[in-house]
Amino acid sequence: MQLDLRESHHQFFSGRGFMPVLRVRALKRFMTWLLPVSIAAAVSIVMFGFPSRGYDRFEQIFRQSLASGSYDENIQLNRWASRFDVCIYGGRSESTKKLVLLFFDIVREVTWLRPTIGFKPDIVACPNSTFLYVHLHQGEENFNQTAVGELALIMTRAGMTKPIDARLSQYGMGLSMIEIGLEPRLYVAINEFEGATLEVDKLLARNVVQQELLQVLLNASDLKVDQTPVSIIEERRVPNVPDSEDDADPKNRTERAKLNVPNMCLYDVMLLMTLYARDESIADARLGPYIRYIRKNFHKLEQAARAVQNNPRYHEIFSSRC
Repeated sequence: MQLDLRESHHQFFSGRGFMPVLRVRALKRFMTWLLPVSIAAAVSIVMFGFPSRGYDRFEQIFRQSLASGSYDENIQLNRWASRFDVCIYGGRSESTKKLVLLFFDIVREVTWLRPTIGFKPDIVACPNSTFLYVHLHQGEENFNQTAVGELALIMTRAGMTKPIDARLSQYGMGLSMIEIGLEPRLYVAINEFEGATLEVDKLLARNVVQQELLQVLLNASDLKVDQTPVSIIEERRVPNVPDSEDDADPKNRTERAKLNVPNMCLYDVMLLMTLYARDESIADARLGPYIRYIRKNFHKLEQAARAVQNNPRYHEIFSSRC
């Protein structure tokens, strides 16, 4: 987002060379109030590069992740139908299953989405009505081959023939399959890191569950950033390490974890709330009304999202605040 930064100078005195004694106390009270505000504004400029209007950074993330950075107010955003089937299969870790269920509890609380969750032993056992396939795996060496076969099965079931371009990953991946005239399908594959001994892998296990599920529901791609991330969708890469090698070395994984957020943040909850808000002004899903909705309701969204973030029920999702 390009922002117009202009210097502003506030003149507190008229330039007469003196200050009436009776105004000293009032001025001290004014300065006592002004100092924290000025500091906060300065911190905002230093940290984010612009004077904060509250919604600027959130609006930027919303626009970049859900509309590919477009400023075309008439562009339509992707939203899924309110009711859909989720088939989860292959999992061994009870903690991973619990995280998945907690995630969908949050989705039901903050949006009008009403997913139906089912657990199956494998993808073949998932019903043909499945909209979102979630494969919980253990990072097997042949996983990429397995994923290709599963995607082919999903496409065949849905009657899809259009080739898809997907970057496969043994750690975590999410994919939206959309073909004109057919019902879309979503696919998520998550490494449970079952039996992981490294702390970074235990952290990644929690992170990947939340990130991949969130991104397919938002239909949002990763956002590469150079500044401190404020969303699980934003990613800072390890300097001087190619993407293809980023996760291969435990040292790289540790550095990556340090550079990025460990779990969903306040803005991530707000993205869900906003995209699937119960408001007539955004019924047609166009970008322009969404941006106006954000600017009008930012503080209400922020307050509601913070209540979710602070709910003890969701502590395992929001173990760290960001």
